[in-house]
This record gives sequence, structure tokens and C-alpha cells, in this order.
Amino acid sequence: MMFQHSKKWVNRRVITLLPVLCSGLAGASLYDLTLEVSALPAIENSTSARLDSSTLQNIFVPPNDSLPRGSQTRGAASRGSCRPTEDPQASQAEPQGNVSVLPKSNYGRTVSERPVFLVYLSDIPESTHSFFFHIRDEQGENVYGTFLPLEPNTKMLRIQLPEEALRLEIGQFYKWSVAVPCSGDLKPDTPFVSGWIERVEDASLVNTASLPALEAVYRYGQAGIWYDMVAMLDELHRSQPQDLTTMMVWQNTLQQIGIYETLGVLQ
Repeated sequence: MMFQHSKKWVNRRVITLLPVLCSGLAGASLYDLTLEVSALPAIENSTSARLDSSTLQNIFVPPNDSLPRGSQTRGAASRGSCRPTEDPQASQAEPQGNVSVLPKSNYGRTVSERPVFLVYLSDIPESTHSFFFHIRDEQGENVYGTFLPLEPNTKMLRIQLPEEALRLEIGQFYKWSVAVPCSGDLKPDTPFVSGWIERVEDASLVNTASLPALEAVYRYGQAGIWYDMVAMLDELHRSQPQDLTTMMVWQNTLQQIGIYETLGVLQ
């Protein structure tokens, strides 16, 4: 699905309302650009005889390297909710607040220059029709930022950097954020989630396009490449919702990072 936007300047006054989310954007000029959501193609049946159930129990192996400066755990890198604290309509099965689909460290790697970011939305009012996506480098310099349309009843955002945005550089850390206004306008208390990403180079993953999709997911996971692994796995699960092997890997991955109870409502 491709959302088209006319080019227009993002109001600088709006940017100043988010000092935590958008620090480093003051005085910056951002274009409202085209952004592609759900960019991966449909994936054919991918079950591999070489991957048995025990192999797929812990598909992701976190890297041992140091985290980027200023990184926080997933829970600390989010703020607020559009739902009142004591809402009689709130379901016990759904969390209050949005969740980044990341390990508990709130950090992950990618080999892609334009990776996919996944965010689970739990309590978005019907009056909210857009969200703000922003990414900056480790020094706080703006890389990309724009408002994007939010389709009704969306539960999982799949956000991919478009061709118009600067590509991520190998060996660099970046912080990304998603803010979803409760009333249509960005405010200092607008709920947001954020996470860290590092682009790396891994020669062992060059030929994964020729592998069955689930085996490619396994290769990315064993190499500690979170973003590419989970984006491919999410797309595979969407395209084959009844495939038991894919469902097991998806659920095990969410359990491994501690958010299965949250995203289980999407199954």
C-alpha cells in the first residue's frame, strides 16, 4: 500500500511541542514525503525440512555489542496513552499505550538501508487520522520526519523509509520515534514510542533471497539482525495466518522479547 502526500512544509511550531520526541529538529525544515507501508512482497510457502521445531524455539540471538549511548529499555522509551487511566471500557487483554516491536533493550540491527519499523497500536481514538514518524542520528541530527495517514482500525504499523529519505549508513546508530496524537494535534503530552537501530554489514546474509522465507528468517535471527528478521516474519505470518510453523515461530519470537501477551490480540 502506498500513501501519496503533496509536498508541504511541516509547521515549525508543531515541532517545538515535542522537545523529548523531536529534539534536534528545532529550525529544521521537513517535507511531507511519500512513505511506503507494508513494503515486503507476498511470501510463498516457506517451511524448510532443515528447520525442526526445536531449532525454531529461540530463533533470535541478540548481539553482544554495547548499546548506543542514551538507549533505554522498551518500557522507558514510551510515554502516555490516549485512554484514561480508569476507563471502564478498557479490555484487560489490551495494554494501555503503544508498543515498539523490539527486544527488551529497545535496540536492534538491520542490514537494510531502508528498513521496516513495526509499532503496535492499542488505543487510538477514531478522531486520529495521522501519526508523526521521525528518525535522527546518534548526534541528534534529523534524518527524516513527516506526518503520515493512519488507516482506521490499524493495529500494527509497518513503516519503511522511502526512497526520498536519506539511507541509513553502515556502522551508524539511529533513534526513531512514532507519535500518535490523541486529538489530532501534537502536544507536549502526545503518546509516543521510540527505539534504536544500527545498520551493519553481514556478508553471510547476501544470498538469503534465494532461500525459503522461513529459513531466511532463521538466518537473520541467528545473525542478530532483528529488524529484517521480524519484518519478514510479520509479513510471512500475515500472508500465511493458518500455517502452524509460521505461527509457532511468530509466537515464540514475541514470547522471547516479552510482548506476546500484548501482540497476542492480533493473532
